[in-house]
Amino acid sequence: MLVILTPGFPPNEHADTCLPFLQNLVKAINRNFPAVTLIIVTFQYPAVATEYFWNNNRVIAMGGCSAGKIGRCFLWLKVWRTLTGLRQSGRIKGLLNIWLGECALLGRQFGELYRIPHKTWVVGQDARQGNKYISKMRPDDSDLIAISDAVAKELVTNYSLAPRSVIPNGIDPNQFQEGPIGRPIDILGAGSLIVLKQYQIFIEIVRDISEKFPCIASCIAGDGPEKAALQHQIVELQLAKNISLPGEIDHGSLLALMQRSKIFLHPSRYEGFSMACLEALYAGCHVISFCQPMEQNIARWHVVTTKEAMSAKVREILDCPRLDHQSVFPYSVDESAKAIFQLFCSSFSGANQ
Repeated sequence: MLVILTPGFPPNEHADTCLPFLQNLVKAINRNFPAVTLIIVTFQYPAVATEYFWNNNRVIAMGGCSAGKIGRCFLWLKVWRTLTGLRQSGRIKGLLNIWLGECALLGRQFGELYRIPHKTWVVGQDARQGNKYISKMRPDDSDLIAISDAVAKELVTNYSLAPRSVIPNGIDPNQFQEGPIGRPIDILGAGSLIVLKQYQIFIEIVRDISEKFPCIASCIAGDGPEKAALQHQIVELQLAKNISLPGEIDHGSLLALMQRSKIFLHPSRYEGFSMACLEALYAGCHVISFCQPMEQNIARWHVVTTKEAMSAKVREILDCPRLDHQSVFPYSVDESAKAIFQLFCSSFSGANQ
């Protein structure tokens, strides 16, 4: 039995925009290790305490999203009792904690007490400064998996922690349909519309580019607290004919949108390893971002350091008369699942047979 501890998980099989990297990982584990019983314990979301099955995997939701300081203590007690019950009903061979937060804290304590192998996948902002859980749990380097070289470097810089493993998130090519002919969308963005993602820069770049390409077509798919401000910026700059904000769309529709786009522009100022960027590469887009996830360069992923350089790269790509949209497939989620299981190899020997 492998138990995944996570802050959130999709409430049903149709919620494909909720943590797609984790959904892909769970499905990859099911495909590659069918003999392994997988149970997901989710602390905060769904918001209601319940149990359900997601693609034949048992999910135990604690419903702790609104828990205050005292409520969180009861939440942790509830999680501990749940883990104890799972241990009594069947042997837990491994604990995989998602994010270096409260899930990692409880997973480490429970694992150490009962000598259960435990690993924590550090996936993004949990590596930045201000993570209060790191001092509470004092994790070992050997227990940490960084989702990218950039995240591993962030942990070293901020906490003098050097993860022994770097396992990127990967994509599932089976999620893509056969691509349509033609790419009418010049620039695409996708993600949560929050300050960190800096989509105001996306809009400013479209304004600059529209001087040379007045009919430029662009789209930012996603929802969030910054949507109204971005909409106001679009109107103020008179770009309503050039930029659309369709809101959050289902995952399949987003992948289809990528297959109809030339450039995927990702102006976020910090990123662990963007799943959307990986998917855009596979869909044939050129990706431009400020963040370089891996030390090794990835084909058609252009990393820049300033808004001016980002704008120049967009112009350069759109100016190319024979732009290549060949698919790029740097990381497979199946390989990610196998790499994670390799860290539990003594516990799960023969699980894929």
